[in-house]
Amino acid sequence: MAIVKRGTYLANSCNYIMHSGQYDIKFLLGFLNSSLANWIFKRTSTNSNVNCYGIEAIPLPTIVNLKQESIVSIVEKILSLTNDEKYLNNLEKQAKVKKYERQIDQMVYKLYDLTNKEIKIVEKNSK
Repeated sequence: MAIVKRGTYLANSCNYIMHSGQYDIKFLLGFLNSSLANWIFKRTSTNSNVNCYGIEAIPLPTIVNLKQESIVSIVEKILSLTNDEKYLNNLEKQAKVKKYERQIDQMVYKLYDLTNKEIKIVEKNSK
């Protein structure tokens, strides 16, 4: 998942999601790129293209802004690293992004109260 600027056109294999405002867009970016969301997509879709109905099928937890803000904060750190034109050649920055992605995964697991056993299943099958 990615946030694209208004007026950006995507090719035929991409889908747009209109943001309703109920959740912070950066929270959704972090959540939809999490290992749990990836695992759900793999379990509920028969193709490699995530469709809007696939996203709609994910039960988003009822969350307070504080929980959104924790993920938003990390997504902002990831965006600041990945928007750097030298990111693709900087292994240190790439390692930081991986670390931040793991932190988001842990937060998402907590939102769903997953057990350690369930987390292992997700992580084994989401990559």
